[in-house]
Amino acid sequence: MFESSKRLWYHVGYYRLTKRFQKLDLPKLTSEEKRKIKSTWPGVHFYDMDFVHARIFKKIHGFSPYYLGPCWYNEIRAKMNPSEQLLALENKALCDVYFPQMSFPDVYVRSLNGSFFDREMNYISKEEAKKKLIEKKNFVIKPSICTNQGFGVKKVSMCSDSKELDAIFEDEGKDFIAQEVLRQAPELERLNPTSLNCFRVTTMFMNNKFGFSTCLKVGKKGAERDNWNTGYWVKVTDDGKCCKYGYDYNMDSVEKTDNGIIFENLVMPEYHKMISHLESMHRKIFPNCGVIGWDVTIDKDYEVRIIEYNISDPGTNIEQFVCGDFFRPFRNEMLDYLNR
Repeated sequence: MFESSKRLWYHVGYYRLTKRFQKLDLPKLTSEEKRKIKSTWPGVHFYDMDFVHARIFKKIHGFSPYYLGPCWYNEIRAKMNPSEQLLALENKALCDVYFPQMSFPDVYVRSLNGSFFDREMNYISKEEAKKKLIEKKNFVIKPSICTNQGFGVKKVSMCSDSKELDAIFEDEGKDFIAQEVLRQAPELERLNPTSLNCFRVTTMFMNNKFGFSTCLKVGKKGAERDNWNTGYWVKVTDDGKCCKYGYDYNMDSVEKTDNGIIFENLVMPEYHKMISHLESMHRKIFPNCGVIGWDVTIDKDYEVRIIEYNISDPGTNIEQFVCGDFFRPFRNEMLDYLNR
């Protein structure tokens, strides 16, 4: 059953991806380029769907055998980030409890399998939970498990209605978290005032070797989220400056935000402080993870605030499209994990 489901997922994914990017007039991969990819990643099983991804990468950056398509990457990732060790640590309703040294948004209410708890993990009734949120009026509520691409995240403003909260709770299910609405640094807020404009930082830590890649995520005009479906992703260089182009969900490039701010050479606030903090967290808390995907921002007081981390399945496909083949320096380490 599992293998047949996997094959179905592969064929559906291949069809959707191919249809979606037909308009890009993608360059083909030569036989020699396919050979180079296979020789660069020996021991990996190759799928046609990932060759479509590789063609998209070639269109944007030029050919590189170090680009890792999602199927190829997931095969290695399963060895680098063993899900049996990590899944329990990804419940967003408990991250601040597990790791108080990380600067998450303040928690107002959390629901764990339908039971309600406050910030200090004291059990509270549903009515007490609603009362707390009515007192706060403004909050962000989101699923705490099985989340992806910002789905289910809601920003609630001026809430004073118990029945409205009943509907929100019903919509979120049994596992969710309600937390403060962060105010971001002015340099980030001006890019799009309606969304929390975050960074997706991919950190790599293998054999005591650390590396990172960073995208700035900016919401489109009026959007409340900055994910790939509703915003632009822009590469940030190691010195904390934005590159010339941002990319949207269809890989169309833009040079400025919807309100006219040019990306190129835009300086990001407290960038090196952010990277230093994430390196410390990766080394000290998750040494058994090869790759982590962090969503992080800089708040109005210029402090680093972690929105969430992704360890059991840190996606990297969009990031590679935007930032290039950042796995290149870790190729040998990743193959070592694959072949253990």
